[in-house]
Amino acid sequence: MIADMKNVHLKRMDDVQYGFIFVNYPQLELLGYSKHPSKNYNIHYLKCHECAKDPELFDQGFFWATLTDLNRGQIPCGCSPRVRWTEDQWKLLATRKSSELGFYFDGWAEAYIGATTLCKLVCNKHGTWTSGKLSNLVKLGRGCPSCGNESKSIDRKVHKNSVTCDIFFASGKYHPDTIFKRLGKRPSGFAIYWSVECPVCNVYGEAQASALKRGVYCCGCTNFGNQNQSYINIVYDNDLPIAIKFGITSDITRRLKEQRYSSVFRIENTHLFHFNDRNQCRAAESYCKSTLVCGIVPREFMKAGFSETTSVLNLDTVREIFLEYGGIEI
Repeated sequence: MIADMKNVHLKRMDDVQYGFIFVNYPQLELLGYSKHPSKNYNIHYLKCHECAKDPELFDQGFFWATLTDLNRGQIPCGCSPRVRWTEDQWKLLATRKSSELGFYFDGWAEAYIGATTLCKLVCNKHGTWTSGKLSNLVKLGRGCPSCGNESKSIDRKVHKNSVTCDIFFASGKYHPDTIFKRLGKRPSGFAIYWSVECPVCNVYGEAQASALKRGVYCCGCTNFGNQNQSYINIVYDNDLPIAIKFGITSDITRRLKEQRYSSVFRIENTHLFHFNDRNQCRAAESYCKSTLVCGIVPREFMKAGFSETTSVLNLDTVREIFLEYGGIEI
């Protein structure tokens, strides 16, 4: 127990025969002993230099114990495996642990009965709740149960999504900087869809998880090695042509289907060109994007390929560029 050293007159150390050795507790310093004020045994006073480092909890680090307890290895300071905390010490420990875990200790939820007392705790997000045993709060550090449930739910989702993305990349088809985001299920259906943001073609696409696990492209890189076709599509708002969409592909039917699925507008193909050299095919597309005003259709209205949309007035210009770069109109 913590000792009050005021008015304590210690006797000389060599007047007592000690049968204990502080081998396991070198931080303890035996100061001396004095007669118990009301009982027929001596009280031995010690100073723990480790506990003295926390004056808020242990004051100056002075403690007392009986010779019998010391001989049994029962030390009286905070280094003991079984400390007899006072109520004030328990409050301080609970306050510290609560602050460490991000909430507030608001006193006892019942009459104080020691280590099993229930605590009243306050979370800034979820309000007040009653903890389990006081000792469990201090030793095990149980936080706000509502925060814990939310964290576990998020961790499970993040872990599951991360593992799924690793499976996508394991197909060897996607660029390392490709961004996959889980979209969930469609209103009608059971398949899980993911969005794909490709850093190679800068095209947004959506596909089922099962397709992405097989390495299927849903962006502008569809079968990248065989992209030797350029196309011009017309974007209609009802029956009014509002833009053209140019690009490259290996399968115009599939690409057109993807664009229609991700757009609120009607899209129809008007021109298709074949290139013997796919590098020339890509160069023609790049030249169109660098010389024309593109992206006139907002992304929210046309997620797949919005960056390659331009004015309808540029249709002939795009066609001439494709022909100049070696395209053969089909």
